[in-house]
This record gives sequence, structure tokens and C-alpha cells, in this order.
Amino acid sequence: MAWKCCTCKLKKPGVSGTAFLSFFVFLFFSCKPADKAADLKYIQVSTSAYSLAIPPAAHLKETQSDNSLSKWHILYLDSLDAELYLTYTRLGAGRSLNKLIEDADAMAIKHARFATALDRQSFSDRANHVSGSYFRITGESASPIQFYATDSTRNWLRGALYFTQSDSSGTRTRTIEPVIKKMIGSLRWKTPSDSATLNLQKP
Repeated sequence: MAWKCCTCKLKKPGVSGTAFLSFFVFLFFSCKPADKAADLKYIQVSTSAYSLAIPPAAHLKETQSDNSLSKWHILYLDSLDAELYLTYTRLGAGRSLNKLIEDADAMAIKHARFATALDRQSFSDRANHVSGSYFRITGESASPIQFYATDSTRNWLRGALYFTQSDSSGTRTRTIEPVIKKMIGSLRWKTPSDSATLNLQKP
């Protein structure tokens, strides 16, 4: 899976206006998960719509969705007091890709309003029809890691990481980041798109 990065510098909290993000610099390079994540023996687990590899100490549980268009799962990472909330949506009427991207972008910005930096990385795995964006929020944030993945025509998956206890130092976030990237790289759709995967990175 190829990764490209865009680093955004945030203005201090309290700045007026909704456009508080100022793009600082674009960095295009390969962003690979740390070697420690590769050393773990991951287990491929499946839902009705997709499968992905998770660490052996984690467990995936389906939870109640608030609508009939989405399926919710929570990945529990108990050793790090962390929970990854996964929302799957089948693209179609009333569930447009552009609207889902806009909502995901808005949610990342919302969680970064008191943070010091927001790093956005695009990823693409054309062979398996998976592409999307990964958000890393540095500083004060309830959800320091978020991402979305799609094949652009049928499948959409959004993930958001939360800690059950505060991670003010960022230590657990740094530990779990390569694990989440490894999971994204293992994502496979049960009903893949027949078309080529789009590059969804925004300028």
C-alpha cells in the first residue's frame, strides 16, 4: 500500500472563523508502519462487508447502529485502553461518496480544534480497490487517529480511535499508530468494486 503525507499546521485555539486550518507544507514520501507492528502475528477477522487483520490481543464486536444504512463495530485494544470505532456504509442512493468524505473531513477538523497539528496522509492499494485518507491529530483531541477507506463505488469504512483513559503524553497513540496502519493495509472488501480505485487525496 502506498502512503502520501500532507502536514497541516493549526492556528492557536480562539482564532475567529471556521477556516482555522492553514496548510503549512506538503510532503510526499512513503509512510510505512513501524517495524514493531510487522513483528506481531495478526489475525484476519471478517464482518459481513469486509475483513481486516487485527493484533492477537484485540477483539472485534458488532454494536447497534443508529440507522439501517450503516454497520458499526468496535475494535477493543484493552492493553492500550483504546477502542477503534468502525462504521461501514454501502454506497448508493442517499449515501454519496462526496458527502461521506466531507463529513469525515469535518469530523477530523472538529477533533483538531484544540490540537497543535493535523497530519493527513492519503493511501492507495489499487490491487485491492482500497484508498482513502488517514488523519493524525497531535495535541489535545478526544480522537487522535481517524481514517476512511473506500473503493469509490460500493464500499466505505470510517474509523476513529478513542482512549478510555487520557493519553495526554501521546505515548499510547504513537504505539498504536503503526498497528492501525497495518490494519488498513490488510483491509479487503467482501464485495469489491469492478472499477479502478480512485486517488482521493485532496490538494
